[in-house]
Amino acid sequence: MNNANHVVPAAVQLTSQSANDPIVAYGRRVPVTPDIVCTRRFEASCDKLFGAWVNPSILTKWFFTTAMSELHRAEFEPWEGGNWTVVDRREGEYFAATGQYLQIDRSHRLIFTFTMLQLSAEFVHVVVDIARAGAGSELTLTHEYLPWMGTRSPEKGWHAMLDMLARALR
Repeated sequence: MNNANHVVPAAVQLTSQSANDPIVAYGRRVPVTPDIVCTRRFEASCDKLFGAWVNPSILTKWFFTTAMSELHRAEFEPWEGGNWTVVDRREGEYFAATGQYLQIDRSHRLIFTFTMLQLSAEFVHVVVDIARAGAGSELTLTHEYLPWMGTRSPEKGWHAMLDMLARALR
């Protein structure tokens, strides 16, 4: 995440502190890109919404899957230090996502790592914050941006998954 507590890997050397200046990462100059933030309101309570992030039977309905999925296999160990892996096939192409649960603050916050090994072996952090909003709840997802992502923004994918999550909560 872009905050003072984030540990920058030794391989990344910051050459500027300005948010608009490029950084040198892995020997290349890349622009500083802000983290991806998605916010969405749900009609579900905080408890029910949070449960959809840690209950394997609900997760398999929406997490890293689409309506076009031909095959979906998922394993979740929803406890701090537990791992998760999803393999999904769409139009004959396989996608594998994996990570580890770092923090679980029931009904309020979830932090996990994430990578798609076909793109990079480097993990990013994803933070899910849930707060009460009227009769329902509001979810704010923050996906760390790293230079290896290039122009591949996961924002569209997260919005599609949050649409699937909304359907799974009905």
